[in-house]
Amino acid sequence: MPFASPTRTELARQALADLAYALGLYALLRTSPLAALAKVIAGLANGIYGYVDWLARQAIPVTATGEFRQMWAALVSITDKPASAASGPLGFTGTVGKVLPEGTRIIRSATGGTYLTAAIATVNTSGVLAVTVEAEDAGAAGNAGAGEEFVISGSVDGINAVGSATGPIAGGADAEREEAARLRMLERYAAPPQGGAKTDYIRWAKEVAGVTRVWISPNGLGPGTVLIHFMMDEANAAFDGFPQGTDGVGAEEPRGTPATGDQLIVADHIYPLRPVTPVVTLAAPIAYPVDYTIADLEEDSSANRAAIATALDGMFLREGAPGGTIYPNMSNAAIDGVAGVTRFTLVSPAAPVAAPAGYLPVRGTITWA
Repeated sequence: MPFASPTRTELARQALADLAYALGLYALLRTSPLAALAKVIAGLANGIYGYVDWLARQAIPVTATGEFRQMWAALVSITDKPASAASGPLGFTGTVGKVLPEGTRIIRSATGGTYLTAAIATVNTSGVLAVTVEAEDAGAAGNAGAGEEFVISGSVDGINAVGSATGPIAGGADAEREEAARLRMLERYAAPPQGGAKTDYIRWAKEVAGVTRVWISPNGLGPGTVLIHFMMDEANAAFDGFPQGTDGVGAEEPRGTPATGDQLIVADHIYPLRPVTPVVTLAAPIAYPVDYTIADLEEDSSANRAAIATALDGMFLREGAPGGTIYPNMSNAAIDGVAGVTRFTLVSPAAPVAAPAGYLPVRGTITWA
């Protein structure tokens, strides 16, 4: 049975009773100096109980916070993922032979975010200049899709100022939240390294900034292969959490086509960690929308409709997996859990929805009947 720390009121009552008993009195007047002293003693004792409770929480990994949680995590080689800066390829046009210096500032037209060129670049014989840039500020806000417009800050002789991303600007992620880091730590305690088990691949992938969900398919592309699907729900929220890039293997893996974008970042991280024999391929799931028809909603309001959509999104986040199945009871439970909804009929889907291999079920359109 857990120990229940007494409240400050209970401590004050106990102190008053103890003082009265020690002095041989029936009771103490509320305005007496001894009654005031009892309240002071109760306040001090309450602070001590609170400190002991806090120490008890830090004594185990499940409830530890701050630097204590970080120390528990360090015992199993888990560290918080810092914010990372996005990077990727841009293309400009200009006069053959003209040079764009290293460290040139580039501005993203859509957001005003700034990037710096990673190396000197020269306009080739086709009049095209290809350059890699990195966001000046770390974080998910630096991620951008292929084709987005970028502008060179200031004029550069012989080079047109307006260009575009020739591939995804990927890899940007905010600093890891404490609860996400705690979950990775607890997963490591629950599943120690086993030299290439499923849990090892999941842990390796989640070590990459921004990666939130991972699914492993042994022999997914044939004998001797490991196929890994992953999501970046927060870092790539602008793309509904889906990785931006092309599927493939790490840059140093000679037995396959190298990935690009987010897939390449994760593949390169896993390549030196995995057993030497498997060919590890990183892939982004493909969205598989599940449409809904909901009738007889009570109370039918904009707020409840929005809350139902949010609840279904949460259900897909918890239950969705590439090639997985969404059962009607999952959807019913999510909708039924919305406060304010007293009645509804889930018209469709009325049967389990199975996604094809590599496709991730996501919420589609909701029709209100």
